[in-house]
Amino acid sequence: MNDWHLKSEFKNGVQTGGGRIEYVRMFSIIAWIILIIACINFMNLSTAQSEKEPGK
Repeated sequence: MNDWHLKSEFKNGVQTGGGRIEYVRMFSIIAWIILIIACINFMNLSTAQSEKEPGK
């Protein structure tokens, strides 16, 4: 009963996957990709700022 909301596809009483768990996995992958891009962007901006002359 605990998996009904996330794994809602059943055939003959056996879970066959699918359901809302696919959305959870998809959005998790998208979130990780966005986080990696944000980290790379932060490192790039920090490096560029450290190269700038002091006082300008």
